[in-house]
Formats: sequence, C-alpha cells, structure tokens
Amino acid sequence: IFSYITYIMNNMSVIYRMFPLLIARIAPVVNTLQFIPQLYKVVSAQHVEGLSFTSLMLIIMTNLLWLIHGYNTEDYSLIIAATLNGFIGCLFMFCYFHFKKK
Repeated sequence: IFSYITYIMNNMSVIYRMFPLLIARIAPVVNTLQFIPQLYKVVSAQHVEGLSFTSLMLIIMTNLLWLIHGYNTEDYSLIIAATLNGFIGCLFMFCYFHFKKK
C-alpha cells in the first residue's frame, strides 16, 4: 500500500507541475471566446453606440503585443489566439466605422 501512495504522490507532483501550463493553454482560448457574443450583438443590432474607439484600439494593440510575445516564445496557442483576437478586434473596428451614426 505504501507503493500505491507513493505512486499517487508522484503523479500529483506531475499534475501540479502541469497546472500552470494547462492554464496557459486555456486562458487564450477563453480570451478569444469572450469577444464573440459582443461581436454578434454589434453585427445583429447594427449599432455601435456602446463601443469605445479607445477600447477597440487598445484591444488591437494588446493582441499585437501578445502575438509578438507568442512568436518570440514560440507559443503556438498564444499566436493563434492573438491572431484570432486581433481579427475580431479589426472586425469590431470595421463595425464601428460602418455602423457609426453620422
């Protein structure tokens, strides 16, 4: 029974070491998914009165910085997420200028 407990403890150590890596892989996906409902709402309602131009610029710049960081660290999940987030940010920007009331 001691060997069984040792086996469990050794595997727990692996889980504890993998936990930060797991979080680092899940966080960019969740970050990408958070913008999709808002984008859907903007496109379906065709108005952007609640969107801030400054926030949209910051979203695009932040994702550009994450893309550069992902490239430098060769973190492909971060590269993919930053690219998708940047694309969604550009779609927001397009909607902002397209649906903005004159």
